Amino acid sequence: MVVVDPKITAETERLLIRPLAMADAEDIVLMRRDPEVMKHTPLLPSDDVEKSKAWIQGCFDRDNCWNFVIELLHSAPDAAAAPRVIGLIGAVRAPEVGYMLNTGYWGRAMLRRL
Repeated sequence: MVVVDPKITAETERLLIRPLAMADAEDIVLMRRDPEVMKHTPLLPSDDVEKSKAWIQGCFDRDNCWNFVIELLHSAPDAAAAPRVIGLIGAVRAPEVGYMLNTGYWGRAMLRRL
């Protein structure tokens, strides 16, 4: 079994990787409502914040689910007009690792910085 410290954080010049929190639900909806982001997941697009909260709670309730948010730091040049959380990375079924990124950050080498 893969063991991941659920409280681990990592920081780059522009990004913070930190544990998923219920307060992230509204930023997560910005990704989950986009069909392009969701097309490679088993979930349908949804702009329902309550569904995102239920998904987050489901992550908290499972022992084998490790999810972290990709947060754009306020010091980043493009942070002023951005959502705080711009992506997710994690393992729902270890050892599979998945990620999703707000389409506003596609093609900008954001994940390369991790």
